[in-house]
Parts: sequence; C-alpha cells; structure tokens
Amino acid sequence: MNSFTHPVATRSPRMRRRWRAVGIASITMAVTLVGISVSPLVGRSSHAGAASNPLGAVTLSVSSGNQDTVFSMIPPVGAACTGAGTIGYRFHAYIVDAANDPATLSYTTSGPSGGTGLQAFLVSGLGGSAWSNKNPAASPLGGLTDLVDLKMASLKIGTDIANGSYKIGYICTQNSTIDTGKYWEARITVTNVAKNSVTPASSTFSWTVAATPPTSSSSRSTSSSSSSTSSTSSSSSTTSSTTTTVRPTTTVAGSSTTASTTTVAQAGGPTTTSPTAVTLPARIPQTGSSTTPLLLLAIVLLVFGRMALLLGRPLRVAPASTDESSINVRTILKKGTR
Repeated sequence: MNSFTHPVATRSPRMRRRWRAVGIASITMAVTLVGISVSPLVGRSSHAGAASNPLGAVTLSVSSGNQDTVFSMIPPVGAACTGAGTIGYRFHAYIVDAANDPATLSYTTSGPSGGTGLQAFLVSGLGGSAWSNKNPAASPLGGLTDLVDLKMASLKIGTDIANGSYKIGYICTQNSTIDTGKYWEARITVTNVAKNSVTPASSTFSWTVAATPPTSSSSRSTSSSSSSTSSTSSSSSTTSSTTTTVRPTTTVAGSSTTASTTTVAQAGGPTTTSPTAVTLPARIPQTGSSTTPLLLLAIVLLVFGRMALLLGRPLRVAPASTDESSINVRTILKKGTR
C-alpha cells in the first residue's frame, strides 16, 4: 500500500533554513516599517503639548472696532501649512483668551478646545458662519488662500467674551492637532463688554489691536523703521543731529533680502548715507506625506514572512494507513498461534 508524503517534507534541511531566514527578515522589515509609519504621529502628539511662539504676526486692516466691525486679517508673505487639503491639512481663523497657548489646543468643527476662557473661531464678515476647516492650496503647497473678511460677532464669542487680552490669527492643523507649530497671530484688547444673556450673538464690546506678540526665530522676513533725535542746548550755542534708519523689505521666490539705508544729518555739516543689504538664505519647503503605503507594505511583508516560516518548518509525515479488514485478519492469526 502506497503512503502519501507532503511535498514540503521532501525539502532538504538547507532549504528549510533558507525559508526560515527569509521569513525572519521579512517580519523584521515589517516591524521597522510600522515604527517608521507611527513615529510622525507620536512626534506630533508630543509637540502639541509644548509651548511655542507663532511663526509670524497677522496684520489687521483696522486698528480698532466692535463686535460688528468687518476687517481683513492678512498673514505674512509665504505663510503656508505643511501640506494641502487633499491629504488632511486644514487651517482656521481663531480667537482665544491670551492665557491659552494655541499650540496646545485641539481644533474641531465646534471650535478650539482644551484651554480656558474664550476659545472660538472668527466668523465670515459676509455670512456670519464660523471660518474654519479651510483647505490649504495645492500650489503653492499649503498656501493660505481664498481668505475672506472676518468679524467677531457669534453666539460662542458673545457667551464667553469678557474685558481682557486675546489672541487672534490663523492656525494649520492635521487631524485636529496643530501642524508642527504653524500659526500666525496678533493680540487685541477687548473693553466695554455688555453681554446679552437672551441672544449672546448680540453682545456688544469694543476692541483695539495690542502690541505684536513674540514670534518664532524661523520667521524669514523683517520690516522695520526707526528714527531717533537728540539735541543739546546751552546759553551760548545749540547743536542738533538727526539719525534716520529705514529698512524696506523685498521678498523674492526662494529667499528674502533686507536693505537698509542710514542717513545722518548735522547742523552745518555734511550728510552721510550708508546703504547696507543683507540676504537671508531660502528655506526649503516641507511637503506632506501619507504613511498608508508603508503600512500596507508592512502587512504584505508580515504575511509573506509567516508563510516563509511555515515552509521552513519540518512537517510530520503520518504513517501509512491500513484498512480495518487487514487489522482483523492479523488479530485472528495471532489468536490461532496461541
């Protein structure tokens, strides 16, 4: 009677060792890919809890107003999220109590959360709906485009507003968490608050732009002007001098250049002009990426590695089977010999 032998069992020990080595290598690579895929998420989560400064300051088209004042909020040139809206990035216009750090808050469709006091989105100056969850542009990558005029009148703002200092600006997020510290803001001071408990959206208040907040050292463009005047007088003579420094800023694709001119004038003396130019290095733009392909490859490698380990494992071959009649004949013969 012929016995069945599994084809894998005929493989040599050397071949089985090779299969085992391939299986271990595949599983090791799969684990490595999973670690690479998860590490950006862990990094974003740990960053969200750290205090930070905005990358730059937004500019308001008016210096003061009230709850119904419509204004433009302009981000710095080159302000952009890491990636486009097609891969999950969003940006929002927010207003929060100055005690909050925008980098530590969460951002959902209902507004910022996780801090204290007022936490809300600014609203469109036209329709009055919350201005949030906007898609950054695909070109230029992550650009804050299609901006609209804004105002501060809304139900949530009217409920939580109080006299004090606030931060307003734009912030980039991915999966409700801030996008690597990318936000730009200004400070305002709110006064004359008169809340309407029946219709909070009708609450009234006044606001003025406050001092510009500190910004991150990664800001690329600067623009400033300064002047100083000094004078000295006595009963016999008077001498005056004026020093004026103007620094216009020019931004070009890939880099920014700051030029400054210093003019010194003295009474009865010559005028001296000294131009100076400083070129700042360009910053390489960051691009967004998805970890889904890496995770899919890791799954394929895990499956392949498991199959390779099974092929490298020696199989037990079952003994040849015998039918029941043969067993009965042998039993009878043994009894007859006794």
